[in-house]
Amino acid sequence: MLLVTAAAGGVAAIFKAPPTGAVSRSSRRGGVSPSARTCQSASHNKGCVILNRDGLRIHLEIFGCVVFGHDVSYVIEGLRHFDQDGFDAWWRPWRDEMATDPLLRYFHKLRTQILKRGGPLHIVEYADDHRPILRYPEPPTEHRGLQVTNTELDHLCSLYLKYMTDLRRYAVTYAWELHERLDTEKAN
Repeated sequence: MLLVTAAAGGVAAIFKAPPTGAVSRSSRRGGVSPSARTCQSASHNKGCVILNRDGLRIHLEIFGCVVFGHDVSYVIEGLRHFDQDGFDAWWRPWRDEMATDPLLRYFHKLRTQILKRGGPLHIVEYADDHRPILRYPEPPTEHRGLQVTNTELDHLCSLYLKYMTDLRRYAVTYAWELHERLDTEKAN
């Protein structure tokens, strides 16, 4: 059973109801959680939200990954202030890759949707172990020239955060080299 929900600000979600008898952390008595049971029994499901504590946690973690992961590039771009030409030469390959890589473009688009509209349409499915899985429409199937076969959002986030972590590591190296060069120039 799919449940269509609507929340404040026009954010919508489609939820695939948990399997019958699913035990959630919010419902240790067994069966479907009370919020899901209410949604399933509602005649028209308007405004129905079945995100239990686990689903909300996952939802917020993904939003954090999308929004704050992208902020890494904004912080790095602040280095331009100290050496525009050198920074632009160092930054160009990273910027070009971010502009063309399907996974990175996907997260850029998600960030825009989250900040401007509160988030995109998403689907919650339940795995065999009854954990919620969030999926957004049209996930990327390629990253850095390699095929991405697992399109679960938590996996896509892990790929995105690994990329942003690598970018940060290279930026720190660049920043130290820049600092040493500027100190040497200042001393002379």
